[in-house]
Amino acid sequence: MNEDAHVDITLSRKPFRVPVVEDEATTKRLADEFNARIDAVESRQKRTDSFEAALLAGMELVVELEQTKRQLAELRAQYQRESENDDATLLEALGEIGDRVQGLLDTIRFPGQGHRSSKS
Repeated sequence: MNEDAHVDITLSRKPFRVPVVEDEATTKRLADEFNARIDAVESRQKRTDSFEAALLAGMELVVELEQTKRQLAELRAQYQRESENDDATLLEALGEIGDRVQGLLDTIRFPGQGHRSSKS
């Protein structure tokens, strides 16, 4: 993405030239989503005030962003707990495998060496 790239969009029936987010299609989709949010806010108001609707739509979006950040933090914490549990289970299983392999090695007799033991 070119950091200097801009695209023309309309927000609340007003034209703007804004930096491209990801690509032009994504930027225009985000503008459409924002306009849909403004339209929803305006439809709930008794009187139409575009500036007020834009502010309320913006507030709704930052509230959703905060909720999403909290959900993401919870998911990360859950993943971390599960990962730690998985690591402990894996280490335990590897320890058991190591014990079994050592037990097998202890029972093998090598020619000229007699019985091999881990204690020697």
